[in-house]
Amino acid sequence: MTATHVEFNAVGRTLPCVRSANRQGYAALESQGASTYVLLVKTGIGPGKAERVTRQILKSEAWDVVISTGFAGALSFSPIGSLVIGQEVLLGQSTERFSDSDLPRIVCHPEWVKAALRVPLMDGGLLQGGRFVTTNQVLTQASQKRILGEQTR
Repeated sequence: MTATHVEFNAVGRTLPCVRSANRQGYAALESQGASTYVLLVKTGIGPGKAERVTRQILKSEAWDVVISTGFAGALSFSPIGSLVIGQEVLLGQSTERFSDSDLPRIVCHPEWVKAALRVPLMDGGLLQGGRFVTTNQVLTQASQKRILGEQTR
């Protein structure tokens, strides 16, 4: 699952044998490998859209794994291009002041996180685990990201 066309296209470029598809009215790409089938779906921005689209897809088909992927960052220091595996997701709905203890959270499946963190990167770099915070809008200003980062550490 990706939110934007930029994320959708970037992930799509990494998949082998891709063909365009449409699932439940949403843009999708299908990729079939020797032992895997991947469906990449563009959900639109925001937790509400992501939840709605994901629920529709899950109602129509059974899946072994669902991964939400996208570009994120700037709430804590990581070099550009770092790959972060979510260990938990804080469900923020706005950029107004809040504390991380006030937010509902989703804890990612520990065994999947451990397995993902063991995947070697082609450049020899390391994956890192971390926390993600959702908002109902894209944060475009450094000051917004700094405040949200301070509130959710």
